[in-house]
This record gives sequence, structure tokens and C-alpha cells, in this order.
Amino acid sequence: MKVIPIQSENRSCGDCTLCCEGWLVNTAHGYDMWPGRKCQFVSVGTGCTIYDQRPDTCQKYQCQWLTDKRVPEWMKPNRIGAIMKEKEIDGVKYLEITEAGQKLDSEVLSWAFNVLMNKTYDNLKCQVNNGWNYFGNAEFYKVVEKYFSV
Repeated sequence: MKVIPIQSENRSCGDCTLCCEGWLVNTAHGYDMWPGRKCQFVSVGTGCTIYDQRPDTCQKYQCQWLTDKRVPEWMKPNRIGAIMKEKEIDGVKYLEITEAGQKLDSEVLSWAFNVLMNKTYDNLKCQVNNGWNYFGNAEFYKVVEKYFSV
């Protein structure tokens, strides 16, 4: 199956606040958030209560769904219960998929392996049932050994 870029323009977070709900690590105005601890300033369902005064890290963060037309419309984070972001360490790029409140489902995993096999992304780090899994080239496995406890 060939991955076909979608044609949607102008995606927006809208009702999605997963990046603020305690699935990622960040600090907002001195308040830390991490997996299990949501942002002090997010109200689930209504969004950021300090949107106009949110810190630079929040203003600059954009998940893969927002920025990458290769990610299908149906994969909006709050619809699939996962957050995707392309990252880079030591010059090696990889797609990271983080579970956000539910176990990664088979449709999302199928899409991820499909794009990996089709070389849309060369490397993949995905969380399944709270455990991290790594797939990719030899360069990526060197990064995994160096930076991630496996």
C-alpha cells in the first residue's frame, strides 16, 4: 500500500489538548508536567486557561498531525489517544508515538509500520501498553543504545 499525502490545509488543535494533559514533559510558568501530571493551566474540554500568556515551549510545540500532511486526518491525537512527533538525536530522525490515556490501537500501529516499510519515516519509536518499542536502521539502534534504556 502506498501512503498518499492528504490534502487538508489549516489544521488546528481545536478540541485537542493531549499535549497538555500529562503525556509529555514540559514546564509552564514554573509548573512542571510529565506523564501522569497534566499542565496546571489546562482545562480538559475547554483548553488552555492562559493561552495568550503561554510560555514559548507551548507556543512552539506542534505535534506531527498539525505539521505533516503525511499523517492522515483521522489520526488527530485526541481521536487516536496518542501523540506523534518527529524527533532527532545526533542527526538521526525518528517518529515517536506516545500513548495518551489508552493503549495504542491496531489501526495506528498498522499505519506506523506501513509508513516505516514505505520509507516515509526511516525510524520509529512507539509506546505500546506503556512499553517503548524501536524499529529502524542501524544508525537509529546506535542512538537507542546510547540514549534510551533498553
